[in-house]
Amino acid sequence: MALEGLNEGIRSVLEAANIDEAILTTVNREDLKDLFPGAADFLQRKQLWDLICKMKGNSDQNANMHMT
Repeated sequence: MALEGLNEGIRSVLEAANIDEAILTTVNREDLKDLFPGAADFLQRKQLWDLICKMKGNSDQNANMHMT
């Protein structure tokens, strides 16, 4: 299960929003900004976006370029 590799803080936010692995693959960068707002959560957004791209089979590094 891909979510098990995430830190507890990320998992707790996803659980509170009722996001499982099936739904996670539909999450976009704007959704991540809503779930993890602010500069302090940048690395959490990036870690989760990298996982989403991996789950989708998207290894295109350009998918991460505009992550803020």
